[in-house]
Amino acid sequence: MLNLIFKHPSTHKFVLTHLRSAFEISSFKSNKLLKNVLTQHRKITQVDVNMNVQNNVILYKLNKDKYYRNVKIFAVGQLLGWLTLAYSTYNPSLWSIFTTDITLKEYFISNMFQTGVFTFALIAGPFMFFFIYALCSRSVKYIILNKGGKTVSIVTYHVLKKKSSSVIPVEMVKSTVDRRSKSGFVSLKIKNKYFYYLLDNGGTYVNPKLFDCVTE
Repeated sequence: MLNLIFKHPSTHKFVLTHLRSAFEISSFKSNKLLKNVLTQHRKITQVDVNMNVQNNVILYKLNKDKYYRNVKIFAVGQLLGWLTLAYSTYNPSLWSIFTTDITLKEYFISNMFQTGVFTFALIAGPFMFFFIYALCSRSVKYIILNKGGKTVSIVTYHVLKKKSSSVIPVEMVKSTVDRRSKSGFVSLKIKNKYFYYLLDNGGTYVNPKLFDCVTE
């Protein structure tokens, strides 16, 4: 009788369903337990580390002044170079389409290469410049926890020195990647700011515990 019961297809389905449910419940409990442990560890770490600092404290620094100086020179060179190429391939006869019987289509067919180079150069130069401009403006040089521990100063390799530093409340700073990860960069998300700030992992975390408390 038992053999008939266990051999029945519905019995197998019943057993598999309950085993799957048990596994899912166990997995859910394990994930929940792990999350609780990480949360408790974070709270303990924050209690152990005093963020109410009496003076400005450097959390992170990167010394690549020469590299970023060369990158900025390269950006300006790209802009000037491509615009020079655009200027040299510019053909004033383009405006003749308004004073003669030649159509715009006929003009482009007869000047296809020159017009193509002019258009590409006119787009490539500004694009390269503003891409590098944006990259430098989000490449972090220093992160400083200001006196009192309520705000941090983020200093970047911005092309314009007046815009290279900004003061941000601690609660608006969040790291999306653990600094101990093997990735080359750690990204910081700043509330109400477009794009991520990038920290080169080749830099130095001067106060790693404080850094973790600030960015968690």
